[in-house]
Amino acid sequence: MTERLPRKERERLQHRKDILAAARKVFALRGFKDATIDEIAERAEFGKATLYHYFSTKEEMFQEVIHDGFTQMVELTRKELERQGTTRELLLHFGERFLRHLYENADLFSLYTREMNKVQSRECWHTGFRDSVRKLADVLERNPGLEGNRERVETYAFLFLNIVLGIFHFNFIRHCCDDTDAETLLVFADDGQMNEEIGEAMHILETVFFRGLDKLIAESKDTENQG
Repeated sequence: MTERLPRKERERLQHRKDILAAARKVFALRGFKDATIDEIAERAEFGKATLYHYFSTKEEMFQEVIHDGFTQMVELTRKELERQGTTRELLLHFGERFLRHLYENADLFSLYTREMNKVQSRECWHTGFRDSVRKLADVLERNPGLEGNRERVETYAFLFLNIVLGIFHFNFIRHCCDDTDAETLLVFADDGQMNEEIGEAMHILETVFFRGLDKLIAESKDTENQG
C-alpha cells in the first residue's frame, strides 16, 4: 500500500499544479513575452509572493509547463503502444487517443506553435517526436516483410505521426479562423464535434495510411518469395 503524503506536502503539490495550469493558459493566450506574473497569479488565485515561492522566474515557470506537457505526450505514446494487439489495432487506438489528447490540450498545442523558436520548446518537441517515431517503428517492425528495414519502417512511422498531427493542425487552424475569442480557441471543439472530427481522422488513416502499408508489406513478401 502506497504511503499517504503529509497534508502540507499534498497542499504544496496541489498549489504547484494550480500555478502551472494557470501559467499554461496565460502563456498560450499571450505568448511568453507578453505573459505577466500578475496575470498568472490572478488566474491561479494566489499572490505573486506565492508564485515566487515555487518558481524563481517566469522563464523557469515556462520551462516547467513545456516539460510537463511533453512528459504527458511521451507517457501516452509509451502506454498506448505497449498494449497487446495487431499493428492496425495498436496504431488506430494510438491515433485516436493521441488526437483526443491534442484536442483536450489545445492550449499546449497553441503554446508549442507560438513559442517553437524558444530553445526549450524546440528541444522538447524534437525529443518527444523522435521518441514517438521510434516507438511507432517498433510496432510496425513486427510485421513480416518489414523486419530488418529500420530506415523504411521509421519513414512510415514518421508519416503516420505527421498525418495525425496534420489533421489536428488543419482543424485547429480552421476553428481559429471561425472564432475570434482567444479564450475559446483553447477549447475549440465540444465533445460531439471532437468525436466527429476524430472519426473522420480515423477514416483517413484507414484509407490513406493503412492501404499503403498493406501494399508495402505485400510487395516485401513478394520480393522475399522471388528471392
